[in-house]
Amino acid sequence: MASPPPVSGLSEERSFEPPRAIVKKPRLRKYGGIDPGVREGRGFSIPELKEVGLGVKEAMKLGLYVDKRRKTKWPWNVEALRKYLEAIGYKPRGYP
Repeated sequence: MASPPPVSGLSEERSFEPPRAIVKKPRLRKYGGIDPGVREGRGFSIPELKEVGLGVKEAMKLGLYVDKRRKTKWPWNVEALRKYLEAIGYKPRGYP
């Protein structure tokens, strides 16, 4: 069965799910201090947003979660942000 033709006048918009930040779990010394892995975080840190040329308010307008308390900058989060901005076609102001 063939799919129905698109309705004229309605554009089929792509909906992209905003990425979630991935952070490292805290080390617990009582278990030998081994690296416990990663988990989904509360949001992207401010240094990660600055790396791709976004401000906090801009990121929130784009639907990204921001964790103002976190100070770390993980390369996998920066890459996820770059891919997301490229997918939605957004160029930050003043960014080449």
